[in-house]
Amino acid sequence: MSKVRFEKASKYDHRVSIAIVGAGAAGLVAALAAKDNNVDVMVFERDNVPSGSTALSSGFIPACNTRWQSAIGSIDTVDIFVDDIQRKIKINLTGSLLGMFVLYLQRFFIGW
Repeated sequence: MSKVRFEKASKYDHRVSIAIVGAGAAGLVAALAAKDNNVDVMVFERDNVPSGSTALSSGFIPACNTRWQSAIGSIDTVDIFVDDIQRKIKINLTGSLLGMFVLYLQRFFIGW
């Protein structure tokens, strides 16, 4: 069984096969998948409570042009979505690259 320990230390003398930074949904799912495959894993979290960006998003997955949005008449294009994300993260990424990433994520993970 996995153990959760909360430690504050400047150095660790421990070896694992995988070190995961961030105990949000993605980090914890990755850790569980590694553990299910008998891989030693350690998760590092900056905050006192593991939550990550998932907590900030209320567990929602941001997306645009989904079939659910279309069904209620919501108009949200990739360009609108990319502009919105860039305003929120306050980083100006290359719009086309971020747009391609958004489309990739939606194609394989959102619209199933």
